[in-house]
Amino acid sequence: MDNSTGTLKDYQQIKKNPWHGYLAQVQKKWSLITAVKDQALNIRYHQRNIIKLPIDSKCRMCYKAEKHIKHTVMGCETLASSEYTNGHNKVVGYIHWTVCKHMVLQVTDKCYENIPIRVININSTTIVWDIPVITD
Repeated sequence: MDNSTGTLKDYQQIKKNPWHGYLAQVQKKWSLITAVKDQALNIRYHQRNIIKLPIDSKCRMCYKAEKHIKHTVMGCETLASSEYTNGHNKVVGYIHWTVCKHMVLQVTDKCYENIPIRVININSTTIVWDIPVITD
């Protein structure tokens, strides 16, 4: 098999040196990160304004704004009321679980199975969950 098709030769090379496969995966992920940073993902805004396809580029969740990376990540009101909150709660739940585990409190083995207690007082430390904090 010649090197232009490369399927068998590439497979044999990856089998000999597994770093080749790993580096290919890293390169694909880096390409995606670069596309996000450059706002060049093939989303509806990009399809309409860059590729010039005749499609509606409004966000399909809120139908108010152009669907581009900035709107999807931090501007969509419909996503903000559900998805952003869910993501936030997962991150904060993990932090709460980790702190409780560090303080040698009884928690589940897996953070996503843990049901947080609203207020925990241990020694001179107070651990709170889902309580509004005034930051002004």
